[in-house]
Amino acid sequence: MSDQQIQALKSQYLAGGGLKLSNDLKSAGSNKADEMGKEQQAVQPQSQVNNELLQPQLVANGQPVKSVAPISVVEQSMRERLNVDLKVVSNKDKPASGLGLRRENDKLRLNQAKEVDLELRSAWEGFLENSSVREVDSDISQYGYQLFSGAPSTFSPAVDIPVPPEYVLGPGDELLMQLYGSRDDTLTLVVDRNGVIELPKVGSLAVAGLSFSQAKAAIAEQVSSKSVGVSSSVTMGRLRSIRIFVLGDVEHPGSYLISGFSTISHALFAAGGISKSGSLRHIKLKRSGKTAGELDLYDFLLKGDSRGDRRLMAGDVVFVPPLGRVVGVAGIANRPAIYELDEEKTVQDVLLLAGGALSDADVNHMQIDRLETTGDRTLLDVNLQERLTVKSGDILMLFPVPAVRTNMVSLLGQVKRPGQYGWHKDMSLTELIKSPEDLLPGAFLDYALIQRTDPLTRAVSTVRVSLDKLLVKQDKQSDVVLNVEDQIYVFSKSSIDPLNVVLISGTVVNPGQYPFTEPMHLLDLLFAAGGPSKEAYLKVAELTRYEIVNGERRVSSHFEVNLNEAMSGNESANVELKPHDELFIRTIANWKPSAWIELQGEVVHPGKYPVEEGERLSSVLMRAGGYTKEAYLRASFFTRESVRLDEQKQLDELARKTEAEVAKMEATGVTLRDDALRARQLAKLENAKRIAEQLKEIKATGRVVIELTDINKLKESAFDIAIRDGDKLVIPMRPDVVQVLGEVHNQTALIYRPNTDSDVYLKMVGGATRTGDIEHFYVVRANGMVDVGSNGWFSNSVESVEPGDTIIVPQLIEQSNFLDATLDWSRVMMQVGVSLASMKTVGVFK
Repeated sequence: MSDQQIQALKSQYLAGGGLKLSNDLKSAGSNKADEMGKEQQAVQPQSQVNNELLQPQLVANGQPVKSVAPISVVEQSMRERLNVDLKVVSNKDKPASGLGLRRENDKLRLNQAKEVDLELRSAWEGFLENSSVREVDSDISQYGYQLFSGAPSTFSPAVDIPVPPEYVLGPGDELLMQLYGSRDDTLTLVVDRNGVIELPKVGSLAVAGLSFSQAKAAIAEQVSSKSVGVSSSVTMGRLRSIRIFVLGDVEHPGSYLISGFSTISHALFAAGGISKSGSLRHIKLKRSGKTAGELDLYDFLLKGDSRGDRRLMAGDVVFVPPLGRVVGVAGIANRPAIYELDEEKTVQDVLLLAGGALSDADVNHMQIDRLETTGDRTLLDVNLQERLTVKSGDILMLFPVPAVRTNMVSLLGQVKRPGQYGWHKDMSLTELIKSPEDLLPGAFLDYALIQRTDPLTRAVSTVRVSLDKLLVKQDKQSDVVLNVEDQIYVFSKSSIDPLNVVLISGTVVNPGQYPFTEPMHLLDLLFAAGGPSKEAYLKVAELTRYEIVNGERRVSSHFEVNLNEAMSGNESANVELKPHDELFIRTIANWKPSAWIELQGEVVHPGKYPVEEGERLSSVLMRAGGYTKEAYLRASFFTRESVRLDEQKQLDELARKTEAEVAKMEATGVTLRDDALRARQLAKLENAKRIAEQLKEIKATGRVVIELTDINKLKESAFDIAIRDGDKLVIPMRPDVVQVLGEVHNQTALIYRPNTDSDVYLKMVGGATRTGDIEHFYVVRANGMVDVGSNGWFSNSVESVEPGDTIIVPQLIEQSNFLDATLDWSRVMMQVGVSLASMKTVGVFK
C-alpha cells in the first residue's frame, strides 16, 4: 500500500469518524439548548446522558453521533481492494515488514508451511501494521468538574476551626464572653438585628461591621472601664447564617442560607456544583451590583492557590457564566482531559495545563484535530519549535513513541536462538551464527538469505550467503557486515531441494537463482529478488517452464504473466511456480532515466532540477526564476560529467608520460661524468619531479567555458546548450579580487582595482621568484578562458584584468634536449597552471 493510499484512508477516517470522546465534550461544545430545557428542574439532579462515545463535532440536530474505529475503515478498504479477510492476522507482536504480500489463500497455505515461509507471513502482517492509522486513547472528560461529583444536597462549612481575626461580625453571630477577677461569669452574647450586643452591668455595644479582633478589643475596653478588677476573654460561638444567591450554570441555581463563614466555593457546593456547561475559570462575586471578585478554580486545582476564594456577605451573588473556549488533550499526557482556556493561546500553554507529556510520548509527532468554520475537519502536524495558536474545539493528540526497535537485526529459521538482536556498527554475521553448533539439525548450509532495507528509500534488497563456506570452510571472505534492520533467514534441508531452483532475470533489483520452496508463487520470487526496478514493465512478463526428461532440461512452454494484476490482488494472476521456472521481466519501452542539473549560487531558486530530453540551459534558468541582482555572469562555472571524465583521462595520461620522462631524465643524469653538467641536470630533474607530483594531485573539474548573458539573449547564442544528466552550473557573486599564482613571492588574492593592468598586480606580490618565467606569464579569465598572445607561449603584456581573473607566472623551463626529448614541457606547465587556477577559482566563488 502506497503512502498516498494510507493517507487517503486516514483522511477518510478523520472525515467520517474523528476521535472517540465522552459526553463531556458534548457538554463543552455547545449544549445551551439542553440547559434551557433544564431550567424547570433547577433543584433536581442533572439527568445523565447515555455513556456512548461521541465524535468531536458531538451533536447533530441534538442527537449524538457515534464514531467509527479507524481499523474498520482500513479493513473495509483492504477487503474491497484485495478481497481478503484481514481478521486472519493478529495485531499482536507484529514483526518487521518482510518480502511480499500474500492473499487469503496464500495465508492458509502459510499456516501449514515450514520455517522457510516465516518471512512471507511476516511481510503480510507488517503490511497490515503499516496500513493502520495511529490512534490515541481519546475518551477524555472535562477537567475539574469531578471536584463537585460528591456535592451534598445541603452544605455547611466546618465550624470546628478557629475564626480568623478578620471575620466581620453581623446580626445573628454569637459571642462567648468569660469574665474573671473580682467577678467570675460566662455570658452568651448575640448580635441583634441592630448590630448591638448587651453587656450585663456594662451596657450596649455596637459590633456589627467590626472584625472579630476589633470587637474583642472594644469589649475588653468596655468591661475594664465599667467594672473594676474584672477582665474578659471573648471567643466566637455559633456563627450567623447569611442569604446569598448562586446563579448561572450551576446544578441548582437559587437562593441559599449558609454560614457567614462561607466562601465562594462553599456556595458552589451548596448549589450542587458547576454544571458542565459552566465556566470554572471566571466565577464572579457580585456585591451591591458590582463585581467584587473573580475566582479561577484552575488556580486551586492546578496550583493549590485559594486566594481568590473570597468570604461571602449577606446578599452576595455568586454567578457562573457559560463555558468559554475549550481544548482537548488526548493521548500520552499526564492529565488528558478537556480544558477551558483563559489566557492560554498556544500548544505549549495547553500542554502545561495537561501537566506536560509523559516520558513515552512522541513529542515530535503531535497533531491537532480541528473543526473549521466551514464545517470541515482538518489535521495539523505540531512542531513545538513553533508557537502554534490553538482554537476552541481543537483536540491536541499525543501519540506514543512507536514500539518499533530501530537498532536491531533479526535471526529467523533453522537456528537454535531465533529472535531479535541488538545491532552495532561493523556487526558481522558470524557474531550471530558463530559455528554450525548454532544451527538446528537439518539446516541448509548452501544458501541463506539476508533481507536488507535501505534506511532512506526503504527499498528492499537481498544478500545471499553460503553458510557452508562461512562456518564449515571458515572462509572469512564470505562473512557479511550487517546493516541495521537486516533479517537473516536460515532454511531447512527438508524445505529446499538443491536441484530445485527458480530463476528471475531482467529489470529486478537482484536477478539470479533462488531456492524453490513449495508452495511458491510469482510474487514470492519477485520480492525475494528485491522487487522490480523502477523501469520494469509489469503488464507483460515472460514465464518459461522447463522439465527434466532423461536427465536433460527441456523447454516445456512459454507464457505471459501480468505482474501488475498479481500485485493488485488478482489471485489468478499470481501463478504458482514449479521447479526450474524462469521469470523474465522486460524494460519499459523507450525508458530513459531522469536527467538532472544542479544550479548553485546567484539564481533566485537554486537546487536540483529535472530536465526533459533536449531541454536547454535557458529553459532551466527561467524555471529557477532567473539571476539575482548579485549574479556575476562573467565568472559562471559550468561543469559536465562526461567532460570531467575525458579531462581526467588526459590528465592521467599526461601524468604517466611525465613520470616516464622523469625516470628517463633520472637515468640520463646518472651517466653524466661532468660534475657541473650533472649538477645542473639534477636540479632540472628535481623541478621535473615536482611538476610530476603536481600533475598527480590535479583533479579534473569538467569545466565547460560558457558566456552567460541575459536569458533572452542566451536563447539566441551558441552557449544555450542542451542539458545532460549531472550538469552543474555555479553563478558566483562578484568576487572583487584578482588571484596571483605560480612562481611569485606571495601567492595571494588582491583587491580588484579598475583600470589596473597585470604588471601592477605582479609588483604587488613582489614579482617572480628566481625560478619564475615572468616574461611568459598569462591570465586565466574568470570564465575559464586563457588569454593567449602572439609572442612565445602567451603575450608578454596582458592588460584589462577583471574581477575573478587569475594571473599565473609559470616555472622557468630551460629549453634543452634533456627536457624536450619526448615531452612538450610547455604543455605540461600550462596544464598545471590552468588546473590550479580552476581549483582556486572554485574555492573563491563557493
